[in-house]
Amino acid sequence: MSAVRSEYELSYRKYGPLEGWRPEKIVVLLPGPEVPAEQMMKLAHLFAPHFPTVKFSIPEAPYSVSDHPDRKVWLRAREHISASQVEAVKSVSPVLNTYLDRMLEENGLTDSKMALVGFSEGAVVALHVGLRRAKPVSGILCFAGCLLDRESLKDEILSRPEVYLIQGDADPYLPNKVVLDTVETLMRSGVRVGSHFVRGEGHQIGKENLKYGSQFLAKIFRMQHDPTRHRDHKIRHGLNRLVASVHQSLSQLHNADD
Repeated sequence: MSAVRSEYELSYRKYGPLEGWRPEKIVVLLPGPEVPAEQMMKLAHLFAPHFPTVKFSIPEAPYSVSDHPDRKVWLRAREHISASQVEAVKSVSPVLNTYLDRMLEENGLTDSKMALVGFSEGAVVALHVGLRRAKPVSGILCFAGCLLDRESLKDEILSRPEVYLIQGDADPYLPNKVVLDTVETLMRSGVRVGSHFVRGEGHQIGKENLKYGSQFLAKIFRMQHDPTRHRDHKIRHGLNRLVASVHQSLSQLHNADD
C-alpha cells in the first residue's frame, strides 16, 4: 500500500492480491498528470474486489513539471502532438520496460499474465511500450489515450496484444478524431482493437469507463463472467469488498502519518 522506490528509479505503489499470497496476474496502472499515482490507487481499490487474485502496481511518472514540482509526467514535452512528444515517449520507454520486466520477475509471472492500464499520458506510454515488447502482454486498456508515433508503428511493432480504448466524447484535451486515427492505425497493424466513446464525458475516468474497463480485463484474463454483473459467491465477493475497504483505510492512515 505504501510507495516503494526501486533500484530502477521509478517509485511505485502496490495493492493486492486480496486472495492468496502470490498473484496469478498483475495489472500495471499508469497514471496521467491529471490523475496521479495516489489517485490511481483508488482505481485499484475499485477493480480489486472483481479481480481478487490480481496484484495492482502503480508506478509514479519519473519527471516533475517545472512550475508544479509535485506534478509528475511521463512526457517531458507538454505541447500538443508533435515530434518533441514522439521523442519524449521514446526516451521514457526503456525506463518503463525495465520496470515491467522487474515486476514480472519479482512476481514469477510472464508477459501473458500482465495487463497495462493507462490514463492520459499513462495510456500513451502504455500503447507505445506494450506494442514494442518482444513478448505480448495480455492486453492494453487505455482511458483517454492515443498513439503518438503512428508512422513508425508498422516497422517497430513486435507484439499484438488486444487493445481497448475508452474515450469521453467531450474530452477537451484529446479530440475524438485522434482516437479514431489510433484505432485505424492499430487495425492496419494487425492489432485487435475495440473502442468505446462515453457520451458527454470529459478527460476523466467515470463509472461507465470503469464498467467497460472491467469487462475488458475480465475478457483478456479469460474470466467466464461479467465482473460488473457477477452475483455468484456473494459471501466471498462481500468479503473481498470488505478487505479492499480495510486496505484502503490503512493506506490512507499510512499516508497521513507520512
